Amino acid sequence: MNSSGGLGGHEICTLATGCQAGTFAGTAEGEFRDPSGIDVDSKGDVYVADDDNNRVQKFTSAGGFLATFGFSVEIGAGNLFQVWTDDVAGVDDCEEGTAGIGDGQFEKVWDVAVDCKDNVYVSDSVNGRVQKFGETTNGEPPCPVPAGPAPPGAPTLELDGKGKQKAGKIKVTASCGGPACEIEFKGGKGTIPKRAASTAKSSKFKLKDKMVSVAADERETVRLKFKKKHKQTVKKIERLIKTGGKKARKRSKVVVKATATSAGGADDAKLKIKLRR
Repeated sequence: MNSSGGLGGHEICTLATGCQAGTFAGTAEGEFRDPSGIDVDSKGDVYVADDDNNRVQKFTSAGGFLATFGFSVEIGAGNLFQVWTDDVAGVDDCEEGTAGIGDGQFEKVWDVAVDCKDNVYVSDSVNGRVQKFGETTNGEPPCPVPAGPAPPGAPTLELDGKGKQKAGKIKVTASCGGPACEIEFKGGKGTIPKRAASTAKSSKFKLKDKMVSVAADERETVRLKFKKKHKQTVKKIERLIKTGGKKARKRSKVVVKATATSAGGADDAKLKIKLRR
């Protein structure tokens, strides 16, 4: 029924032309009885699950009728699976499908879906099954799986200040090789070899763990602090750097470990920092 109240057959209404309820329980082309599902193929054509008519109807993206398929969807054509198109201008011999359990036959078409190869899947509700229409070739390659979140990429750690670090002021510039990520600095530790320290054993110290958020295509400069209990060792390093000459500068170093994590996975990086004046 059209917006003026007269019988008009299959129509397309818009906000500009005005819309109202369609003809209830219609069986002609473009008419529905309890439409319950819809999907679109790669060309933009629209498939509608015409539930109580036991058929699927196909339309252009503009709403023009293209075809319907099901069992006995053409008047007088016999009890068999058919794909009916409006092949005779002005003659609408389309009707509801016959319910049943045959191949291509439906009883209550609950939903419809179209895959990347334009195969059509129909939920045949009362029959408790899904039927597939389209390509019949065996071994058809599957549709590609949508890509998940990209991995963060290996984090990049660089010395800040052209590599001139003092023992208590270690700064590192961090970035990700991918999208935004979290970089966790952990296991940062340093060593003063016994030869440089002129002691019987090496002195070791650690940095505090730290987490920093790095945005995509951004860099963050992080100041890493030594743990409180290692302050005396840090002072010893600074003293050695000032008085110990080349040995102390060469052998006093920190190894910083970092792990970049995101929804896509994790990657590790290490950075060796030689402490200088």
